[in-house]
Amino acid sequence: MQISKNAYRVLLTRAREGFIIYVPKGDDNDYTRLSKYYDELWKYLSEIGIEIIENEKSSSIQVFKNINVQQSQKKIIIAPKTKTNFNTENTNELKIGKFVQSRLEYLFNKKLLTESEISNLKNAEYCRKTFNLSFPLLIDKNEKGIDSSGYSRYWQREIFGNKYKACSQWYKEQRQDFINWYNKIIE
Repeated sequence: MQISKNAYRVLLTRAREGFIIYVPKGDDNDYTRLSKYYDELWKYLSEIGIEIIENEKSSSIQVFKNINVQQSQKKIIIAPKTKTNFNTENTNELKIGKFVQSRLEYLFNKKLLTESEISNLKNAEYCRKTFNLSFPLLIDKNEKGIDSSGYSRYWQREIFGNKYKACSQWYKEQRQDFINWYNKIIE
């Protein structure tokens, strides 16, 4: 078992130009590829925005391209290797909250947010104008993020850049506002 783990570790850390992940379709008739494991992995990779290069319904091939894997404390983070501009057609399948989380994680991991932009994202007025949010997008991780009614308005478990919590109050109507902002940041 340890040899297999080391083989995957070497593969994941040596992919300099990107690589392809092959995820077989789950099959409950084959105990070596039970659906509960493979379909969950496929769903996770799809949700975090990895581009699918082939997904034939009749085939068991499920493939992603242009990804970069980083390892930090036993947690593997998979993100697109290249800066990807988004439009509503290629992001609608992901719920807005998951989409925002995955893109913020990408921006922080790649250090694409300037201190000035982070400061803007902590400003309620800027976030209202930019995203139509009722709260600042970012707060310091030590802040509670509770509104005047006592409700938490920030994701508590997700800490971005090891410093910030992000607003969890997203609605599908705000998707295009976020995409417009995101595309400006990565250009």
